[in-house]
Parts: sequence; structure tokens; C-alpha cells
Amino acid sequence: MVKGNVACRRTGGSGPIGLAVAMVIGALVLTTAVSDGACPSRTSYATLRYEEDYSFLRDPSCRTDPWDGFKYVPLDLDGDVYLSTGGDARVKYEYLRNFRWGQPPEDHDGYVLQRLLVHGDLHVARYARAFVQLESSLEEGRKGGPRPVDEDKLDVNQAFLDAVAPLDGGRSLTLRVGRQELAYGAQRLVSVRELPNVRRTFDALRLIWMMPELRIDGFVSHPVEPHIGVFDDRSNGPRSFWGAHAVTGSPFAGQPDGSLLLGAYQRPGALRSRTCIRGSAYDRRSSLRASWRLGLRPRADVSVGDVRARRHSRVGRGIG
Repeated sequence: MVKGNVACRRTGGSGPIGLAVAMVIGALVLTTAVSDGACPSRTSYATLRYEEDYSFLRDPSCRTDPWDGFKYVPLDLDGDVYLSTGGDARVKYEYLRNFRWGQPPEDHDGYVLQRLLVHGDLHVARYARAFVQLESSLEEGRKGGPRPVDEDKLDVNQAFLDAVAPLDGGRSLTLRVGRQELAYGAQRLVSVRELPNVRRTFDALRLIWMMPELRIDGFVSHPVEPHIGVFDDRSNGPRSFWGAHAVTGSPFAGQPDGSLLLGAYQRPGALRSRTCIRGSAYDRRSSLRASWRLGLRPRADVSVGDVRARRHSRVGRGIG
């Protein structure tokens, strides 16, 4: 009987301590849950830097990275207008043996490629945006000089404006105008050309329809021709690329469920001399491509279709 009373006293005595421990654990769990809900998990830097969203840094408690001071710079008291900055630096050494099957000039020492990208991203609430990115790509030590994709001393890689119409249900419609990079799906057809030193960009007009589980892009563009000098890149007017891309699932949170790309590329041919009596001819070529990719779990890619249609038109002029 005495032992039972002692046992009861011990149990009752540990109650306040256990209650305090439970309250502390509960508070920690609740704080973690609230923090996780307010601050989304960070992702790695995107290939398309304009796809990054740092609006969550409006909450000071989410600024835990040393670079957050550059990723979110508020320009008004409410934090609705802010500037995000960033950059990329890459240095690469290349050595190719028996390049061009040993034809001169042979390069026995290799060469260095370096690329620097800096950008600024200005957001005005949810309705407007301006993105500017400068690129400097340099080549050093290559015999025969730089190739077209090796060097572009300084130029505007991207500069575009967004007009955004936010809608209910997580939907939005965006009109994007200006120079911009394009990358769709697995980037087999449309990519930023990351491996060479000079990335690919377009002067384009895009219309972007966003939904929670669907994104549709429609675009009309001209590829930009890089030149070796300073601010001398120009849009290639005769060449045009247009089409549409749709992706389902959560394309920015992980592997998308599926994507579809339809596009057409038109390239007028150069005026060619002919040895025949009729003289010269002018070729115009158009390509139509369709690619469909389905992402499955476990991860697998299925590509269906690569349809190409070409139209040739020739205009000849007699010389006799």
C-alpha cells in the first residue's frame, strides 16, 4: 500500500515536467511548420535566370543566405517594387587533339574560354517587370582566332519587358517583348546553347498563359547573330522562328509530367551562282517540327515525332 502511494506521488510529480517538455516540443513543431509554410524551400540557380522568383524574401525571416541582400532589394516601403541582381562566371580550358583531322592550324597548347553574365530584374508589384542581362565572352590563345561562338566582348544578352495580368485561381497572362533566351523541354530542339562560350538568344514576342498545372507559351522570334565587338549583336531579320510550347505538371518544382513543342523555322537561302545558262537561283526553306515528351516515374523520357516540311521556291533569270 505504501509502495503504491509512493508510485502515485512519483507519477504525479513528473506531470508538470512532462507537460512542459510536451509544450516545448509542440512549440518547436508549430514554429517549424509555420516557417516552412512562409519560406519556400530554395532551389538551385536556374538555367534561365529570369525564371527565378525571390519575392518570398519580402519576409525578413526568410533571408538566411548571404546573397539574399542582392536577391531582394526593396525600392518602396511596402516591398512591392524590388530589384533582384545576380551573375554567372565560367572559365573553361579546351584542348582538342587532331582537330579537323590534323589540318592546319594545329593547336598544341589549347585555349581558355571565359564568360561573365550579370543581370538585374526589376519587379513592379505583380503587373510589370524589366529584365536586363549583359554578357562578356572572351577567348584567349586559340590558333586561328575565335570561332563565332567563342567570343563576344560585350553585349546585351537579354533585355525584355513583361506586362502581367494576374487572374484568380493562380492563373496569369503575360506579354513579354524584347531580347530573351528560349529553352523548352529537354532542349533538344530549342536551347540556350550552354556548352559553347556564347549563349543563344532571340528577339521575340511571347504570350505566356500560366495555370497551377499547365503553362502554354506562344512565341514569334528572330535569332540574334553574335559579333565579336562591343554592342554589335543584331537580330537576323530574314530568319524567323515561331511556335508554341505547352508543359503540364509542376515544371518549376521538378520534372514536368509532359511537354509538347510545335515550331517552324524559316530561312531564306542565299543568292547562288549557277554555271548553267539560266544564271542564278534563290532558295527559301521552311521547317516545321513537332516534338512530344512524356515524363514518367521512375524517370523516363519518350520522344515521339520529328516532322519536317520544306518548301522550295526558285526564281531564275535568263542571261542570254
